[in-house]
Amino acid sequence: QSGAVSYLVWWRPVGGSWTTNATVTGNSVNVTGLTSGIEYEFTVRSNCSGTSSAFASPYYRFTTLAANKAPVVSITSPSNGASYTAPATVTITANASDSDGSIAKVEFFNGSTKIGEDATSPYSIQLTNLGAATYTITAKATDNQGASATSAAVTFTVNQVTTCSVPSNLSVANVTTNSATLKWSAQPGAERYLVWWRLAGTSWTTYAYTTTNSYSLTGLQSGKVYEFTVMTYCSGTSSEFSANYSFTTEAASACTGVAQYKENGGYTAGSKVQNANGVYQCRPWPNSGWCNGAAWAYAPGTGTYWQDAWVLVASCGTTPAAPTVNLPEPVVNPNPASGAKEIEVSYYSETDGNEELSVIPFSGKVVSSETIKVNRGENKIKVNISDLVDGIYLIKIGKHSVRFVKD
Repeated sequence: QSGAVSYLVWWRPVGGSWTTNATVTGNSVNVTGLTSGIEYEFTVRSNCSGTSSAFASPYYRFTTLAANKAPVVSITSPSNGASYTAPATVTITANASDSDGSIAKVEFFNGSTKIGEDATSPYSIQLTNLGAATYTITAKATDNQGASATSAAVTFTVNQVTTCSVPSNLSVANVTTNSATLKWSAQPGAERYLVWWRLAGTSWTTYAYTTTNSYSLTGLQSGKVYEFTVMTYCSGTSSEFSANYSFTTEAASACTGVAQYKENGGYTAGSKVQNANGVYQCRPWPNSGWCNGAAWAYAPGTGTYWQDAWVLVASCGTTPAAPTVNLPEPVVNPNPASGAKEIEVSYYSETDGNEELSVIPFSGKVVSSETIKVNRGENKIKVNISDLVDGIYLIKIGKHSVRFVKD
């Protein structure tokens, strides 16, 4: 204004008190510290030399820009606590909005690791071939002015399916006249194994549990055919039994327990020794005196004149027992009988006739028994198990038996 040497400027929020002012010599002032999104008004008067004008009227009003509001974002799928089976495919979907602008992008994170982003609604990504683990997912939305917000976390789990496999590659090792080590391949997810064994042609009555893929048997009979079978127990489930595996214990040797010959061993008539893979007995007197003679002459089986002193009574060689040929063993289906009220037993008979069928738990007390008619060859026999409690049972038909599990 003409003659003005300065200007007095007052400003306030509309409806508020005049508490803030500034005196400037130019015709503008830069006002700071205002509140965003508020309507203000200001007025000005001219200060001349020795006098001043009235304040400008009406007051001039203006509104400060509103502050940028952060967007809003939430994960809509999957639901918190969802569960999947590996290898899993999971689609992550989020809703995002911005009240004073637009969404520029939505990023997805598993923990602190970014796993993808989407710039177009509906905002989603697809995760494939997920392995067994727990995943914690968040979505971060960014608006067109750079403001961002992160959703609440959603957690889901991918579980590994445990297939309880039938034990395979059955074998035996360290077979002696009265012992053997049973072996099979370890199965994934196995918590323990159920091992049954028997003398071939007899009933299944002996079993044991083991957490390893081998089991040592003792107290076996020499020169006999045995067979064993194995079931895998996993978490909450079990496999079927393996096919039976047969092996033969070593036959007892005639030399077992017989002392080894030694020169001038104080032998008398009837003394027995082993030498040269045989068992020899000292001859009666007067020949018995030569049993203590020089080895080159009278060592049993090798001395030049050994037959003057000794008689060969047995060979130390072993002859394995011949396997017993049997009809196929009974088979139960289903086995394990999970929730079943009835099982079917496949039973092979050599002749037509009647057989006694019994159901026996591990207590050894028969819980049911009946006489059934069988035909030569394969018979399909239905057995009601609805009244049985969960456990391991024997089905005994004549001289044959088969075990099954009800659970």
